[in-house]
Amino acid sequence: MPRWKYKVNRRMKYYGDIDYDHKEIRLNPAKGDVINTAIHENLHKEYPDKPEKWIYRRATYLEKQLTIKEQINLLKKYL
Repeated sequence: MPRWKYKVNRRMKYYGDIDYDHKEIRLNPAKGDVINTAIHENLHKEYPDKPEKWIYRRATYLEKQLTIKEQINLLKKYL
């Protein structure tokens, strides 16, 4: 099974997006709120059938729970 790729794309008009066909998650750090966006897109990966409202709420909740070390580890995927 192919692994997921994590990329940065500063030209996107969105904060982030997910491509299920190519197993790729992209973030646009120029838009801001990178931690929440990374959590948000990873939730889409883990729960593709959940509604956007659920993903949004869960990402906000999880962001508040993360330690600084966990935030750093989350962002390391995009280096």
